Amino acid sequence: MKFIIKQKKLLKILKKTTLIIFKNTINPILENVLMVLDKKRLTLTSSNSETELVTATYVDHEFSKGNITVAGKKLLNICKSFSQNTNILISIKNNFMIINIKKIVFKLSTLPASDYPKFDSFTKYSKFIIAQKKFKKIIKNSYFCMAKNDARYYLNGLFVILKENSIQMVSTDGYKMAISTIFIKNKKYIKNSIIITKTGVLEILKLLKYDDENISILTNNCNLRILTKKIMITTKLIDGDFPNYKNLVIKKPDITIIIKLEKLKKTLNRISILSDSSFYGAKFYIKNNIMKITSENEEYESAKEKISIVNNYSDAIEFNLNIKYFLNILQNIENKTIFLSLKKNASIIQIQKKPNSKNIYMIMPLIF
Repeated sequence: MKFIIKQKKLLKILKKTTLIIFKNTINPILENVLMVLDKKRLTLTSSNSETELVTATYVDHEFSKGNITVAGKKLLNICKSFSQNTNILISIKNNFMIINIKKIVFKLSTLPASDYPKFDSFTKYSKFIIAQKKFKKIIKNSYFCMAKNDARYYLNGLFVILKENSIQMVSTDGYKMAISTIFIKNKKYIKNSIIITKTGVLEILKLLKYDDENISILTNNCNLRILTKKIMITTKLIDGDFPNYKNLVIKKPDITIIIKLEKLKKTLNRISILSDSSFYGAKFYIKNNIMKITSENEEYESAKEKISIVNNYSDAIEFNLNIKYFLNILQNIENKTIFLSLKKNASIIQIQKKPNSKNIYMIMPLIF
């Protein structure tokens, strides 16, 4: 392999490809990028064992084709240290990559391309097309309730339900839940449901943009693949059965409360200062159009604040919530007001920016 490429071309694809690379003592080759050159097309592949990313560009001059793997972050840092219009000459000699830039020479160790682990090729897949910004937005509206290292492995990911005319995403850690739905026009798409790994979700969010470009989404039994004009992302799926969440959605609430969002967030942040450091609990007492929120910590310190609400229920109602979980949900809602929907027993608190919103959030009350 030997070629010449402009710094700005190589830097552009290296920045994207190295996003998913991190220190890997178990499988060091995953700190490398796989470089393949053929007919002036340079393809870079990176992987972190759960997600694979492929980018490509064209070199300015190809002397000989070939393939090799080299430390991605090192190559990136070398490229960063030179100006955009600099010509970079790269060649392979005695299992080393020789990088000539002006009168400076870098020598990097390499590993064979044949040793690089690659995902299986896609066969027997389902496919749909969607605007990139729509797909990113629905992930943003739903991913933040995913569990962290839960023994119930299927909760450590994002549940995606694909239908002919809609996509729904659900995440839960058993204490809070997010459900988001968008409608699409994909009449030929076969109904399917998958669970994307947490790592895959976070990488997809980093790589996708808020633009109108249509992207292709491919799914099979093991992987999800996203094709944009400039990158290809493949991520593994979790094999498991996501719990039935539909029965938890409150369709006909006994109680509906309307609260100004910013005021509630500020109040909760103040109340949390003196909440118990182990479970961040707060007591909510609602009567008529007043919500009283109180907290107490292990040192017997306390905080209390009242805020005005709109309430359709005349009797008093009480429940306890984890303030951190509640704020986590509220930070992901963009609206002046929010609606809380409850049954009389307050077994679940449902949160929406309006009653018929396609983004539904739920939080389980604390018992103490």
